[in-house]
Amino acid sequence: FFFKAEDGIRDHCVTGVQTCALPILQDFADSFAHGQRLLMHCPEQVMAAERQEVFRQRLTEAQGQLGAARALRAATPAPMALEMATIAPWHELLVEVWALSAALRAAGCHPDQVDGEERRRASGLL
Repeated sequence: FFFKAEDGIRDHCVTGVQTCALPILQDFADSFAHGQRLLMHCPEQVMAAERQEVFRQRLTEAQGQLGAARALRAATPAPMALEMATIAPWHELLVEVWALSAALRAAGCHPDQVDGEERRRASGLL
């Protein structure tokens, strides 16, 4: 997932050094968790059950990869950067999460309300 990089060095295969890697990993993790929540409320007319299961499995696998990347980063004292070959599939999955959100919204489901209701339920407001 990572390769050694010194601060200030840029390469065509590098998205950023240590200061960028952790926020990017968190953004991916948040988006993949959002995708899992969307799938919990996704009707079959928006996405067939078989496609939902495949998408869910891909999100789960990506979440595991992110966990491994975070653990690797935490265990390595030297600055590290992410290879584009690692990020590209995660970015494609992120775009699919956005597309699912748009499809749910177009079908009259409101994914933002789903997240809001879950947050209120978790906080005891619902």
